[in-house]
Amino acid sequence: MTFVALWVPLAGGLCSRQCNGCICSLISGRRLALQNKLRPSARAASLMQLTLQPRSMPAKPHKRASTGRQPDVSAEHKGRQLHVFGTAHLEHQADIACWILAKRPAAVVFETAVTPKHGMATGNVFDCVTGPQDPVQPLFVRWLCPLAQQIADSNGAALEDLAANFSAEQLAYIATLAIGAPLVFGDRSKRETFKRLLTIPTNVELDSAFGLQASLNALELLDGQPAIADPNHSTLNDCDLSNRNDLERPQQGASAAARQGIRRALVECVLRLSCGEGVLQEFQMYLPSLEPTEQEQYDAVTQLYGTPRMLLAVLSRQLLQRVCGGLGVDMWDVLQPLRQARPINGGSAVDPDLVMDLRLLNYQLD
Repeated sequence: MTFVALWVPLAGGLCSRQCNGCICSLISGRRLALQNKLRPSARAASLMQLTLQPRSMPAKPHKRASTGRQPDVSAEHKGRQLHVFGTAHLEHQADIACWILAKRPAAVVFETAVTPKHGMATGNVFDCVTGPQDPVQPLFVRWLCPLAQQIADSNGAALEDLAANFSAEQLAYIATLAIGAPLVFGDRSKRETFKRLLTIPTNVELDSAFGLQASLNALELLDGQPAIADPNHSTLNDCDLSNRNDLERPQQGASAAARQGIRRALVECVLRLSCGEGVLQEFQMYLPSLEPTEQEQYDAVTQLYGTPRMLLAVLSRQLLQRVCGGLGVDMWDVLQPLRQARPINGGSAVDPDLVMDLRLLNYQLD
């Protein structure tokens, strides 16, 4: 029995689809190592225990499917073969879909979810009976099952016509449904990911992530190409996926629950530098509202970190000199009070005097 998993290799920044793993990798600064000899994690083992649904479409051999690409990682667990492909979210490649059509795995596990309902819990399965009934879904989902049926009826030949218009993951969705295999969501739910962002990273780590992403954005604007994070930029130890219990929920202690206004504001400021508006809306939707006192701290941090001055204050002296200069003053010295307010420098991220100065700045300029 064969299982396939599609996962996105983690890079220095966030990918365009904003998968949960990429969000966590930037916040924590961790470099996740997927070993060549994969020891199945708790998540992989649990997903392998899924009760497989009967194939809903004809099991025809797809002779036209090419199997040129081989899995990036292969392993065996209790007599079951597990193959892992790494892919970028927006790649237009049909090789993984062709492999699925040719090898006909028993199940395919994806890092991304087809619909919001599909991504509400690890192990959820999307099928063509209940999946299209999800009221909140992208337009692509309405075409997903008809296209899968077309692939099944054409014995895989129609896949070539779709390759130029759909991403590698979308083509893999279609191929999975075409062979009647369960399309499994294998990542954490966004709700759980957002909760972890508010409990696991410290304010110093969140502040460090904000500075890192702001620096990468500035370098990209200056150099005209995506900047690559320094692989040595990490405040935590390396994390081996094969040794992690990814199904374990974070513990919410008294220290983790304190000062949620500051923490939530810092998380949102990091996401705002690297995510689309949809991610921020989901973040706010999944989490409870703040208490009035925490709302005040949230507003203060959001205003302070949302200013161009703070974006400049987090830059190194060398990078700041490339970005801007001052007439008769040293901008590094001008921005020193904002740097002192950062948690990474021992500050609290909330400085009433700085916030008041920023609020009065427009009147001063007038």
